[in-house]
This record gives sequence, structure tokens and C-alpha cells, in this order.
Amino acid sequence: YQSTGEKDMAGKNFKKSIELAPKEGSPHYHFGNFYKDIKLYNEAIAEYQKAIALDPDDGSYYYSLGDVLSLINQMDKALVAYKEAVSKEPKNPVYLNKLGSIYYKREDWQNAIETYRNAVKYYPEDGYFHYNLGRAYQENDQTERAIDHYREAISINVKNADFYNYLGISLYEKRDYKEAIDNFNKAIKLEPDSAIFYYNLGNALYFSGDFKNSIDPYKKAVSLSPNDFSFHSHLGVAYIKIGLIEEGLMALENARKLAGNDKQVEDITNIIAKVKGDHQGPSPSVTPGPNFTKTPVPDVQTLSDEDKMSIKESFNNAEEFEKNKKWDMAIFQYKKILKLDKDNILAYHRMAIDYYRQKKYDDAIKNFNKVIELDSKGKAASAAHYSLANIYLLIGNKDNAIKEFELYLEINPNADDADEVRAKIKELKK
Repeated sequence: YQSTGEKDMAGKNFKKSIELAPKEGSPHYHFGNFYKDIKLYNEAIAEYQKAIALDPDDGSYYYSLGDVLSLINQMDKALVAYKEAVSKEPKNPVYLNKLGSIYYKREDWQNAIETYRNAVKYYPEDGYFHYNLGRAYQENDQTERAIDHYREAISINVKNADFYNYLGISLYEKRDYKEAIDNFNKAIKLEPDSAIFYYNLGNALYFSGDFKNSIDPYKKAVSLSPNDFSFHSHLGVAYIKIGLIEEGLMALENARKLAGNDKQVEDITNIIAKVKGDHQGPSPSVTPGPNFTKTPVPDVQTLSDEDKMSIKESFNNAEEFEKNKKWDMAIFQYKKILKLDKDNILAYHRMAIDYYRQKKYDDAIKNFNKVIELDSKGKAASAAHYSLANIYLLIGNKDNAIKEFELYLEINPNADDADEVRAKIKELKK
């Protein structure tokens, strides 16, 4: 009945099975799976807990409980449940992989690495286990080990484009552009409609010094994602680098139209003015750099051009992941940015939004507060105060919501929605 979508009949029969076997955990476990499938998560939790009470030695009950707790963002409780599952079946690679994912989300890299390593140890034939271990190593700045496991993942599953893409990114970060190019091409062959793969290929070609051949991948990225500021801006710079001034200026003008903030507009305008003023002939010398980082903070002069390009690349990777609602993968990109530029306001802001989308409100609050710390009374801080107010309303903290709305108005007393916000504060104070 469950498999055919007959929910009422499925529910009745699960209840009947519990009546017939009141001392067994299995009927409660299956009833919990049913509730999970129809997204009644609190009911599912209750059934899994009953199953555990009747049969506390079955690891699958704890594992399923952990899954539901993860879905409703109760990560501390999920961690406990997955640990219990592993304690019952310490060689179960699936349980270990899930436990590793919780450590990863908590940024506990050492425990994530150790747990993923055990998953790989007990089931080395799974490419995703190697891939997850590679991601944890990469996050922990162990690039060589990350590369080893990405390679192993590929040897197991040669048809996963993400495996090649992440291997390419790791090699690119090592400035091994030749092999990075090879892996980005393989990713493209598997997923020829991914704009970010073409963009990564263009970057690798550009920094390998092959400016001419970087043009086509950038153009393809633009054609697949025509509203992306960065794709147009990089294409423009590449054109100018090989002396195609008119084409470059046209691409830069397109980028200026797509700019998402005043800083991007200013940066592109300055580059266009520089090209027009300095390069009446065919040999421009413009290098992609801080002008293309998607961040509202001033450029950090200590960053190398490669670091600046990596930051821009990570922003675009994150945007691609967000389009596909892969919030964790987007957050991973923002964390990469913060390793290079620890005060990047936009990275903190977008990371906060992605945590909010996952209902990870504590993490969202933490990152919005970091935006405020860095921006103080600016536009980003204003937006962060407003977002914090709404989060506090969601979690039932009325006093903090009022405080954040008031701080929002302090920065923006004449905002378009100022009257609406004042009315909301008045209502909350009743």
C-alpha cells in the first residue's frame, strides 16, 4: 500500500502489525519509515524511538532516527543517533558515511576525516565515500590527499562529472593547470550543459597562459548562463588580452549591465576607461583581478591574482550549486573564499542565507552577525539586521526580533519599507 501511494490503507496496516507484535521493534520501525516518506517527521521520530526502546541493539533504528533528525535540522541529536548506530555496527560503511557528514557540517574536520576513512576502509568500492573523504581533506588543507581520493573515486565511477570537476579544482589550486584542464574537459564531456565546468576550464586555460583558447569556454559559459556577471567579465578580459579590443569592450559592457552592486559597476567602468584610455592599439595588458571578485568590500592588495581569481571562481561555483539547491556545496565554496579573504562580507552574507534555507538558524545567525561586525553601518549590515529580525521571529525570540528591526531602521530610517517595519515593531511590543 505504501509503494502504491495508498496512505490510509498503509497506515491502518502498520498499526495492525504493531497490535499483532507489540513487543517487537520492527513494526514501529517500518511505521516510522512510512511517516518519514509522507514527511510527518515528528511522528516518524516517535515510532523510531519506540522501536529502539523495544530493540536497543538494532543499528538501523538509530540510523533512521538520525536521518529524520537531520531533515529537521536537529544536528546535535542526529549526531548522537548516528554515533549509536555506528556503536551497534562499527563496520557499517553507510552509517559511518552519514556520521562523517554530520562532522563535516559541524566543521569538525578531524573527526570527519577519521569517520570517512573508516567508511572507505570497510567499503573501498564506493566512489562517493572516497569523494566525501576528498572533500574533507580539501577543507582541511590536505590537498594532495584530497587529490588521491578524487582519483580513486574516478577509478570506481568514471561517469560522475563532479568527481572530475573537484579533482580539476584541486589541481587548479596547485597551479597544475595542464591536468586541471584535462579533468574539466572530462567533466564537460559528461555534463555538456554545465556552465560552471566551462568557466572553470576557461580559468585554467587563462592562467596556463593560453589566453586564446580560454575564449571559447568562457563564451560557452556565457551562452549557457547569459545573466552571469562574472562569465561576461572574464570573457571580456580574455578578449582584451589577445588584442580583440572591441569584442572585449562589448563583453565588459554586458558585464556592467549585469552587475549586482555599485562596486561591480564601478570596477567594470574603471576597466573599460583604462582599456579605452591606455590601449588605442591592439596589445592590451589587462589581467583578471580584484575587479571581478563578487564582494562589496575593498580589494585586499595582499591577495595574488590567482587568489583573486579563485575567489571569483568560488562565487560562481556557489551560484551554480544554489541554482540546483545544493546548499552544502555552495557553503563549501564560500568557506574556500574565506580561507583566502577572511573578511569577505559577501561570502559571509551568502553563507548565512544558505544556512537559513536549510533552517540551520544558529549558523545563519552567526554569519549574519559576522556581516554586521565587518560592515557596521553599511548596506550589508542593514540587510543582515533585517534578516536576523525575521529569523528571530521564526524561532520565537520576539525581543531580539524587535532589537534587530530597530537596528535596521537606525541604519535606514528612510527605507521604502520603514513604515511597515515600524508598524511591525509596534505590533510586536503589544
